[in-house]
Amino acid sequence: HRAAVIGTTIALIAFAVVAVTVLLITRRTLPAPTIEALAVLARQQYADKNYDEAIATYQKLWKGTRGSAAVELLMGNTYYRKGDYPAAEKCYRDVLEKNPQSATALYNLGLTLFRQNRMGEASACYEDVIRLFGPANPILANRAKFALDLIAERTGRSS
Repeated sequence: HRAAVIGTTIALIAFAVVAVTVLLITRRTLPAPTIEALAVLARQQYADKNYDEAIATYQKLWKGTRGSAAVELLMGNTYYRKGDYPAAEKCYRDVLEKNPQSATALYNLGLTLFRQNRMGEASACYEDVIRLFGPANPILANRAKFALDLIAERTGRSS
């Protein structure tokens, strides 16, 4: 189960990288070369597991892109990897406030709540992923169903 959660997180990060590139270029206050350089640097820091450095770089990007939700999503992913689940939760909730249609942020919020042993709230996120995004994103919906099964197994409830 742990491998599935890790695999899901990695897949979501890859998806988010594409989204952040598009949003960084279209919604910027920093020059495009600076944004690109910071994005590359942050991704490398993340890949090297230098999470504190990656967070600092994402914060610069976030400020330089006027609070881009895509950058905040990646920052949340980095906080999650670091194990700072309350900070990751804040990022995902902020993303959802700006963009309620972010299936990735909603799913990642569920992962973060799960890690904080807040199973009821995590279940609600996964149920929303299935209900709101299932037809358009069946892979993510299946992952949410798997997460609900895992919660049911851990809590002794049926999903």
